[in-house]
Amino acid sequence: MHTSQDRAFAARVQRIERTHYRGAHRKTRAGSSGRFPLSFFLTLLVFGLALKALVYANVPQGRYQSLVAALENGTDVEKAAAFVLRPDPVSASVAQYLELPRR
Repeated sequence: MHTSQDRAFAARVQRIERTHYRGAHRKTRAGSSGRFPLSFFLTLLVFGLALKALVYANVPQGRYQSLVAALENGTDVEKAAAFVLRPDPVSASVAQYLELPRR
């Protein structure tokens, strides 16, 4: 003899198990929401810019330019690195705030 409360409870449990089963067997792409992980790449870009600005601020300008020029004459990977490491207005302005005191 089942009461209406027992039937309602059994229905809720069945619905929860069905939802759990569907969620456990669902295939997802690129994260749980299925969207492109844009926040990861934006974070990577910001940290890369900060690292570039830190190096730009603490290596003397003549030395920095000679290192970038040496990379421009290297392999394709070094040329790509030279392109990325070229001084730009954003990294120059960030570098003003990141300059470390000289000993």
